[in-house]
Parts: sequence; structure tokens; C-alpha cells
Amino acid sequence: VADLVTVEEIQILAQQPDDSVLVDEVDLVEIVTDAEQGPPGPRGPIGPAGGSALSVTAGQDIGGHRLVLLNAQGDAIYADARQLSHAEVVVGLTVFAAVQGQSIDIVRAGIVEEPSWSWVADQPVYLGLDGVPTQTLPPGALFGLVVGFPIAPTKLFMSIKPPIVFS
Repeated sequence: VADLVTVEEIQILAQQPDDSVLVDEVDLVEIVTDAEQGPPGPRGPIGPAGGSALSVTAGQDIGGHRLVLLNAQGDAIYADARQLSHAEVVVGLTVFAAVQGQSIDIVRAGIVEEPSWSWVADQPVYLGLDGVPTQTLPPGALFGLVVGFPIAPTKLFMSIKPPIVFS
């Protein structure tokens, strides 16, 4: 049962020359103290947490925690170690999934946590195929790109290094 409180407010609008007062009386304020929370609002822009991030438009349907680059239109698409043209243009790791045309947040540097990860300590994380981060260079990779280092099995410190192109 909600508690309702009525408040009466009297506001002096103007002092009159004959010592009378012009007032406006407002008599309706309802305060509900045990209401349910409304629906969540839109997600705000990603904020820095000791790293750097950006928000761009997804140029394709993109999964969460995938490595991306920006295409000619400035939209995020998957980076891939089989595409030599991707070697120096990886911008970071997606935070959440997005469908093509939606805004997507990308972490460029800093800590990212994902409960499904199981990184091995003391081994770098590389760009794999179709944006998947991996600790094993995939067959067919034309370059190696270290994108971060595990600080726990489910935490990655993003730090994109220069690529090593295979001859």
C-alpha cells in the first residue's frame, strides 16, 4: 500500500500597496513511497576506466568481445589475421554485441572482463579469425598481432602492439 502525502504550497506573487497580498495557492502533490522501478533508460556512452574507448556504428552484425577495425565509412567490422590489410588498423575489442547500424562500444586500452574467458597466464592474446581473440595463432594467419595480456583467467588488459608480418 502506497503512502500518499498531500502538501499545500502558498506562493506570494506580489506585495500590494494597500498591505494586501496577491497569492497563488497550489494544493496537489502526490508522493508515492513504495512504487516499482520503471523501465531502464538507454545505455549511456562508455566511460573511461583507466583505459580508452570509443563508440561507433556497427558495419555488420558484431558479437561481443570481438576485435574490430573501422571500414572506409568509419563503421566497425571484424578484424581478421588472414587479411594482411588488417595488420595495422585494429582499433580494439567490442564490449557488447550490436546489429548492423547500431552503436557499438570498443575498448582500445584497459581492462576488459568476460566470465566465459579462460586465459592462460603469461601468454599474450592475439587477433584470431573473424575478430576472435586467441592465445594460439590460427592456421592461415598472415601476421601476428598481440592485442593484450591476461591479468586473470577472465580479465584481459587490452594493449595493442605493432604487428609481426609473416614472410
